[in-house]
Amino acid sequence: MKPFLSALRASAFATVLLPAFSFSSASVADSEGASHLELPYWKQTENRYEPERTCSLTSLAMVTDYLQLTDPAQHGRTPDYLFEQLDGVRQTVPALQEGFNTIAEHASSELRAYSKTDGTIQELQQALAAGHPAIVHGWFTPSGHIVVVTGFDGEHYTVNDPNGRWNLKKRGGYDTSVSGEKLRYPKDAFELAINDNGTGDDLWLHIFR
Repeated sequence: MKPFLSALRASAFATVLLPAFSFSSASVADSEGASHLELPYWKQTENRYEPERTCSLTSLAMVTDYLQLTDPAQHGRTPDYLFEQLDGVRQTVPALQEGFNTIAEHASSELRAYSKTDGTIQELQQALAAGHPAIVHGWFTPSGHIVVVTGFDGEHYTVNDPNGRWNLKKRGGYDTSVSGEKLRYPKDAFELAINDNGTGDDLWLHIFR
Protein backbone atom coordinates (compact mmCIF):
# COMPACT_ATOMS: atom_id res chain seq x y z
CA MET A 1 0.00 0.00 0.00
CA LYS A 2 1.34 3.44 -0.89
CA PRO A 3 2.37 5.63 2.08
CA PHE A 4 -0.02 8.47 1.37
CA LEU A 5 -2.88 6.02 0.79
CA SER A 6 -2.16 4.19 4.04
CA ALA A 7 -2.27 7.42 6.00
CA LEU A 8 -5.69 8.27 4.63
CA ARG A 9 -7.31 4.82 4.60
CA ALA A 10 -9.28 5.54 7.76
CA SER A 11 -11.25 8.29 6.07
CA ALA A 12 -13.35 6.05 3.86
CA PHE A 13 -16.68 7.18 2.41
CA ALA A 14 -18.39 10.24 3.77
CA THR A 15 -19.95 13.19 2.04
CA VAL A 16 -17.99 15.73 4.00
CA LEU A 17 -19.37 19.24 4.18
CA LEU A 18 -16.39 21.46 3.50
CA PRO A 19 -16.32 25.17 2.70
CA ALA A 20 -16.95 25.81 -0.96
CA PHE A 21 -13.77 26.04 -2.99
CA SER A 22 -13.86 28.13 -6.13
CA PHE A 23 -12.08 26.76 -9.16
CA SER A 24 -12.29 29.00 -12.19
CA SER A 25 -12.19 27.36 -15.56
CA ALA A 26 -12.93 28.62 -19.02
CA SER A 27 -15.30 26.67 -21.22
CA VAL A 28 -14.83 26.24 -24.94
CA ALA A 29 -17.36 25.80 -27.72
CA ASP A 30 -17.36 22.76 -29.99
CA SER A 31 -18.07 22.75 -33.72
CA GLU A 32 -21.82 22.94 -33.03
CA GLY A 33 -21.47 25.88 -30.66
CA ALA A 34 -22.09 23.92 -27.45
CA SER A 35 -20.03 25.00 -24.45
CA HIS A 36 -18.06 22.42 -22.46
CA LEU A 37 -15.00 22.09 -20.28
CA GLU A 38 -11.82 21.15 -22.11
CA LEU A 39 -10.58 18.03 -20.32
CA PRO A 40 -7.76 15.76 -21.46
CA TYR A 41 -8.84 12.39 -22.79
CA TRP A 42 -7.70 8.87 -21.97
CA LYS A 43 -9.03 5.63 -23.49
CA GLN A 44 -9.41 2.70 -21.14
CA THR A 45 -8.71 0.09 -23.83
CA GLU A 46 -5.13 1.40 -23.94
CA ASN A 47 -4.55 1.01 -20.19
CA ARG A 48 -1.80 -1.29 -18.98
CA TYR A 49 -3.85 -2.72 -16.14
CA GLU A 50 -7.29 -4.34 -16.56
CA PRO A 51 -8.41 -2.23 -19.53
CA GLU A 52 -11.83 -3.86 -19.58
CA ARG A 53 -12.55 -2.82 -15.96
CA THR A 54 -10.89 0.57 -15.50
CA CYS A 55 -13.54 3.00 -16.73
CA SER A 56 -13.55 4.42 -13.19
CA LEU A 57 -9.85 5.19 -12.96
CA THR A 58 -9.71 6.34 -16.57
CA SER A 59 -12.52 8.82 -15.93
CA LEU A 60 -10.80 9.90 -12.72
CA ALA A 61 -7.53 10.42 -14.59
CA MET A 62 -9.17 12.89 -16.96
CA VAL A 63 -10.39 14.92 -14.00
CA THR A 64 -7.16 14.81 -11.99
CA ASP A 65 -5.10 15.82 -15.02
CA TYR A 66 -7.52 18.66 -15.78
CA LEU A 67 -7.35 19.92 -12.20
CA GLN A 68 -3.54 19.59 -12.29
CA LEU A 69 -3.42 17.07 -9.48
CA THR A 70 -1.60 14.60 -11.72
CA ASP A 71 0.84 15.18 -14.56
CA PRO A 72 1.51 12.55 -17.23
CA ALA A 73 4.76 14.32 -18.11
CA GLN A 74 5.98 13.42 -14.63
CA HIS A 75 4.22 10.14 -13.86
CA GLY A 76 3.50 8.65 -17.28
CA ARG A 77 0.07 7.48 -18.38
CA THR A 78 -2.28 8.75 -15.68
CA PRO A 79 -4.80 5.85 -15.55
CA ASP A 80 -1.92 3.43 -14.96
CA TYR A 81 -0.36 5.74 -12.37
CA LEU A 82 -3.67 5.95 -10.48
CA PHE A 83 -4.08 2.17 -10.61
CA GLU A 84 -0.67 1.79 -8.98
CA GLN A 85 -1.11 4.56 -6.41
CA LEU A 86 -4.67 3.64 -5.41
CA ASP A 87 -4.13 -0.12 -5.33
CA GLY A 88 -6.43 -1.12 -8.16
CA VAL A 89 -9.85 -0.43 -9.61
CA ARG A 90 -12.16 2.07 -7.87
CA GLN A 91 -15.64 1.29 -9.18
CA THR A 92 -17.99 2.13 -6.32
CA VAL A 93 -19.07 5.63 -5.36
CA PRO A 94 -17.23 5.68 -2.00
CA ALA A 95 -14.08 4.12 -3.47
CA LEU A 96 -13.88 6.62 -6.32
CA GLN A 97 -14.51 9.52 -3.96
CA GLU A 98 -11.80 8.34 -1.60
CA GLY A 99 -9.43 7.87 -4.53
CA PHE A 100 -9.85 11.44 -5.75
CA ASN A 101 -9.59 12.93 -2.27
CA THR A 102 -6.46 10.89 -1.58
CA ILE A 103 -4.79 12.24 -4.72
CA ALA A 104 -5.93 15.79 -3.93
CA GLU A 105 -4.59 15.64 -0.38
CA HIS A 106 -1.31 14.19 -1.59
CA ALA A 107 -1.05 17.18 -3.95
CA SER A 108 -1.82 19.58 -1.05
CA SER A 109 -4.97 20.70 -2.87
CA GLU A 110 -8.21 21.91 -1.31
CA LEU A 111 -10.20 20.37 -4.16
CA ARG A 112 -12.51 17.54 -3.14
CA ALA A 113 -14.95 15.07 -4.66
CA TYR A 114 -18.54 15.56 -3.50
CA SER A 115 -20.04 12.15 -4.17
CA LYS A 116 -23.45 10.62 -3.57
CA THR A 117 -25.78 7.81 -4.59
CA ASP A 118 -28.85 10.05 -4.54
CA GLY A 119 -27.66 12.78 -6.87
CA THR A 120 -30.12 14.60 -9.11
CA ILE A 121 -30.22 15.63 -12.74
CA GLN A 122 -30.50 19.22 -11.52
CA GLU A 123 -27.33 18.91 -9.43
CA LEU A 124 -25.44 17.54 -12.41
CA GLN A 125 -26.60 20.36 -14.67
CA GLN A 126 -25.89 23.02 -12.04
CA ALA A 127 -22.35 21.73 -11.53
CA LEU A 128 -21.66 21.83 -15.26
CA ALA A 129 -23.11 25.35 -15.54
CA ALA A 130 -20.80 26.44 -12.71
CA GLY A 131 -17.75 25.07 -14.52
CA HIS A 132 -17.22 21.92 -12.44
CA PRO A 133 -16.50 18.58 -14.12
CA ALA A 134 -18.58 15.58 -13.08
CA ILE A 135 -18.34 11.81 -13.22
CA VAL A 136 -21.48 9.67 -13.42
CA HIS A 137 -22.11 5.94 -13.21
CA GLY A 138 -24.77 4.56 -15.53
CA TRP A 139 -26.25 1.64 -17.42
CA PHE A 140 -24.41 2.30 -20.65
CA THR A 141 -23.58 -1.43 -20.73
CA PRO A 142 -25.27 -4.45 -19.12
CA SER A 143 -22.77 -4.38 -16.25
CA GLY A 144 -22.58 -0.59 -15.90
CA HIS A 145 -20.04 2.00 -16.99
CA ILE A 146 -18.56 5.31 -15.81
CA VAL A 147 -18.00 8.50 -17.84
CA VAL A 148 -16.91 12.11 -17.44
CA VAL A 149 -19.47 14.84 -18.17
CA THR A 150 -18.04 18.17 -19.33
CA GLY A 151 -21.01 20.17 -20.58
CA PHE A 152 -24.76 20.46 -21.16
CA ASP A 153 -26.50 22.68 -23.71
CA GLY A 154 -30.14 21.84 -22.96
CA GLU A 155 -30.35 19.10 -25.57
CA HIS A 156 -27.06 17.21 -25.35
CA TYR A 157 -24.50 16.31 -22.71
CA THR A 158 -20.87 16.58 -23.76
CA VAL A 159 -19.01 13.52 -22.49
CA ASN A 160 -15.50 12.14 -22.40
CA ASP A 161 -16.31 8.44 -22.61
CA PRO A 162 -13.33 6.22 -21.80
CA ASN A 163 -14.73 3.25 -23.73
CA GLY A 164 -15.43 4.85 -27.11
CA ARG A 165 -18.87 5.69 -28.54
CA TRP A 166 -22.02 4.46 -26.78
CA ASN A 167 -24.92 3.17 -28.93
CA LEU A 168 -27.44 5.28 -26.92
CA LYS A 169 -29.30 2.25 -25.57
CA LYS A 170 -29.71 1.61 -21.84
CA ARG A 171 -27.66 -1.50 -20.99
CA GLY A 172 -26.43 -1.25 -24.56
CA GLY A 173 -22.98 -1.44 -26.08
CA TYR A 174 -20.02 0.38 -27.58
CA ASP A 175 -17.95 1.00 -30.64
CA THR A 176 -14.60 0.76 -28.88
CA SER A 177 -12.64 1.34 -32.09
CA VAL A 178 -13.31 5.09 -32.00
CA SER A 179 -12.41 7.87 -29.59
CA GLY A 180 -14.88 8.82 -26.88
CA GLU A 181 -13.59 12.37 -26.61
CA LYS A 182 -16.08 15.26 -26.62
CA LEU A 183 -19.04 13.13 -27.63
CA ARG A 184 -22.50 14.68 -27.56
CA TYR A 185 -25.09 12.30 -26.14
CA PRO A 186 -28.78 13.25 -26.45
CA LYS A 187 -30.34 14.38 -23.17
CA ASP A 188 -33.16 11.82 -23.03
CA ALA A 189 -31.00 8.78 -23.79
CA PHE A 190 -28.24 9.87 -21.42
CA GLU A 191 -30.55 10.65 -18.51
CA LEU A 192 -32.35 7.33 -18.95
CA ALA A 193 -29.03 5.50 -18.62
CA ILE A 194 -27.90 7.30 -15.46
CA ASN A 195 -31.26 7.19 -13.64
CA ASP A 196 -33.01 4.07 -12.38
CA ASN A 197 -36.16 5.23 -10.62
CA GLY A 198 -37.47 7.53 -13.35
CA THR A 199 -37.59 10.61 -11.14
CA GLY A 200 -34.01 11.76 -11.67
CA ASP A 201 -32.85 11.64 -8.05
CA ASP A 202 -30.84 8.45 -7.71
CA LEU A 203 -27.73 9.33 -9.69
CA TRP A 204 -24.36 7.92 -8.68
CA LEU A 205 -22.66 11.26 -9.05
CA HIS A 206 -19.30 12.88 -8.33
CA ILE A 207 -18.76 16.64 -8.54
CA PHE A 208 -15.27 18.07 -8.19
CA ARG A 209 -14.62 21.51 -6.78
